[in-house]
Amino acid sequence: MLLLSSFHVRVNLDGLFFQIAAVLRKRKPEYYLYKLFPEILQSASFLTANGALYITFFCVLSTCAIPKKASEFSVAGQIWSLLMAG
Repeated sequence: MLLLSSFHVRVNLDGLFFQIAAVLRKRKPEYYLYKLFPEILQSASFLTANGALYITFFCVLSTCAIPKKASEFSVAGQIWSLLMAG
């Protein structure tokens, strides 16, 4: 659901930005009919996927790969943890 709502927001924003850019560049009517919509969809799809994957992998890495204690950040801390454990 989050992906769909973020895609909807991206299409709205990209649509506005692409239309403003097209007007400022004085594009021909053919551009508005045939090229504008595919460009908006391509940009919105890319940015939605990029954002969703960034959030997903950030959450996965933060729960799996980041050490829980400060002593696990350094090699000396890891050795100390091993010595104290047993």
